[in-house]
Amino acid sequence: MSRILEETRSMQPKQEQTNADFLDQKLVAVGGSSGMGRETAAEVLAAGGSAVIIGLDKDRVDDTVNTLAKDGKAYGITADLADRKQVDRVRQQLADEHADATLLVNVAGFFIPKTFLEHDGPFYDSYLELDRAIFFITQTVLRSMLRPPKHRPGSEHVSGLGGSRRSSARFRRRRLGRHEL
Repeated sequence: MSRILEETRSMQPKQEQTNADFLDQKLVAVGGSSGMGRETAAEVLAAGGSAVIIGLDKDRVDDTVNTLAKDGKAYGITADLADRKQVDRVRQQLADEHADATLLVNVAGFFIPKTFLEHDGPFYDSYLELDRAIFFITQTVLRSMLRPPKHRPGSEHVSGLGGSRRSSARFRRRRLGRHEL
């Protein structure tokens, strides 16, 4: 059966992948200093975008930023997302310095190799704090994404240049979609 599957796959035309999808996009990767977050950021940079890496360990964040910076712009923010004051600082930094973000991925989490019955109240509380942090960081990034382009730092508003009914209709659809969020 696997031989037939391989033959079928080899007969299908290969799809060309384009790197233009992330050109000039900025990714905020919460938990991006390792694993899937780091790989996602690397893909965005390789395709012409930039990335903001948020992580707990300063050395890991710095290492990730330095590695990614070889392919494009990379920024690092170190914070303990179970600490509300640090979360507020991260949110402010995102709003002030990275309000031009267009992509968001969250892969932050805990890996504590204990059985379910071994976890205690403080662990549970830190898990809830992480969930709260992700909620409010997402809200901060999304708020910037939903702002009209002329109000977004680092972006230009190109009103009236080559405007057509078709592009106007596209804008209305985008605007209507925003209300659904």
